[in-house]
Amino acid sequence: MTPITVYELNEYVRQRMAEDPILSRVYVEGEISGLKRHSSGHMYFTLKDDRAQINCVYFAGDQRRGFIPADGMKVIVGGDMRGMGAFSCMLRISRKWARGFYIFSLSS
Repeated sequence: MTPITVYELNEYVRQRMAEDPILSRVYVEGEISGLKRHSSGHMYFTLKDDRAQINCVYFAGDQRRGFIPADGMKVIVGGDMRGMGAFSCMLRISRKWARGFYIFSLSS
């Protein structure tokens, strides 16, 4: 078997994610951890549960008033999964959701 580069692996997975009907519109429930606010206004954090985690970015231009993410907050994120060398959720819209959760819409 011939090894492939890191880029080739990421590109292969990115293409499969873009073609997959489940991953093109998915909702994921988890807890915010490791929230970091960048000087640009973007927010970066990990969405995790007791068995796995995924990196997320909440771009400054997409943030809505009234929602401020915080470590330990339980949220639901939804939308398209995308890869950019590493795989991350790109958040677009936030609004309060029932039962103490928040919901985000992910960029496509």
